[in-house]
Amino acid sequence: MEMTLPRHESISSLPFAGRLTPRARAVGWMALATGAHFAAYELARSATLAIFTSKKTGFESSSALPLAVGCVSPFSVLLLSCYSYLLDKQGPRTAIRLTTHMFAVVLLICSLLLCLCRPDIGADDDGNNDATQGGYKRNISRATIFTLFVYQNASVRLLHSQHWSFISSVTLKSEAKVWFAPITGLASLTSTISAGSISYLLENFNLFGLLGIAASLMLVGSRCSDNAYRTAAIHNFTPTKESDDRVSTSSTSKTQAADVAPGREKWHDNEVTEDDSSASGKSLFSKARTLFRRVPILGALFLEVLLCQSLSSLLNFLFLVKTKEAIPNDEERAGWSGKCYAWTNGVSGFLQFVVMPIAMKWVDPRYIWLVMPSTMIVLVLRQCLETNPSLLLVGLSFFWMKTQEYSFRPVVSELIYVTMDFESRYLGKEVINLMADRMGKSGMAMALFVASTFYDEQDLLSTLSNVAFVAASVWCLSSLRLVRLISPGRWHSE
Repeated sequence: MEMTLPRHESISSLPFAGRLTPRARAVGWMALATGAHFAAYELARSATLAIFTSKKTGFESSSALPLAVGCVSPFSVLLLSCYSYLLDKQGPRTAIRLTTHMFAVVLLICSLLLCLCRPDIGADDDGNNDATQGGYKRNISRATIFTLFVYQNASVRLLHSQHWSFISSVTLKSEAKVWFAPITGLASLTSTISAGSISYLLENFNLFGLLGIAASLMLVGSRCSDNAYRTAAIHNFTPTKESDDRVSTSSTSKTQAADVAPGREKWHDNEVTEDDSSASGKSLFSKARTLFRRVPILGALFLEVLLCQSLSSLLNFLFLVKTKEAIPNDEERAGWSGKCYAWTNGVSGFLQFVVMPIAMKWVDPRYIWLVMPSTMIVLVLRQCLETNPSLLLVGLSFFWMKTQEYSFRPVVSELIYVTMDFESRYLGKEVINLMADRMGKSGMAMALFVASTFYDEQDLLSTLSNVAFVAASVWCLSSLRLVRLISPGRWHSE
């Protein structure tokens, strides 16, 4: 079976090609799936957060949100175990189809339950509910929205990582340096459009209707991702364990790639061999431990992601506290925050579509890993020098942190995975994106929840600014360790 494609079928010729190659079509379908996924997530996130903080259907206590964020990490482990089982038994195509459909089903079920538990359902002519009935409906509503919040935040990275696992598996490294940034830009673009349409949609649908629309978009994304895998299967470049040498273009490498060794696994045929059956029987943690020992760079990346997300969560909290202090009016604060996020998305889009594709041709991606924490050290240090940092300083730190997460980070991360084997791309990536990402956010959320009980807002802001400087410094050290494990030839070899 031919597992490599000739040079003339390069994705790099996409803008000038009158006819897209099969591999280009597959990447295009998966890019559309990523765009639909983030458009759906933007609607679901906005609706879920609004319902979660509503006095009628959600939680009045400010401690409920950090608790929910803290529950995301352990649930992510459970979700990752289910994904690992599906990957072993059914392969990546079935895994992404089932996990996407499950997300859509959960959105629809929760939307229906929340709609049925509205205070006005079953009320008398004056809008009053029986006390017992009202309390019962409120408890169901709270349990539903809490579950939806946790599931949604745990699932978003799982699905997004599966999209990128496919893209990085069928893309050459030289193409990845050019096309990964615009693909991430497409996700930012659909997120921006989706967020901008929320006000219009709410004129015709309520918050529960937004969840239904999000579920529909998830199903559209599922169809796109399935088309990507179907195209790959038809043209024999489906990502499999035996196709790890897909980037080789010499005639010798093509001959070796075409010969599928007996006893190996074929995901698209759902055949699990004797060699792989023993591996499939291991627990998730056993598989991850074995994989991380075999590929040390995954362990370094795990630590780097955990520290990065911890700092991101901390800066987000500081931003919320400072905006609440500086802008007491709710509507003015919402407008100012909206402008900040608009600038973040706008600058990120410019970097993704214009700057990064050009920079990747001339700049060693290893330098970007060091630039990200280094710039944050400078910004946070400037913030620490102020006893009471201004909203501009706090907002600038948060703005640049999110801009890096949206523009630089996805590109350089995926460039690492392009050079790795199948198990690292499909299992290792999920372990890092779910466990390290969510552990960083959840761990910091719980720490902030405890810290907020011991400090008033003024002392808390000053203390956490110092903590942010320490966190940025430790993140920089972890990035330096990661860069040392990345050989220069990793980025340039085909």
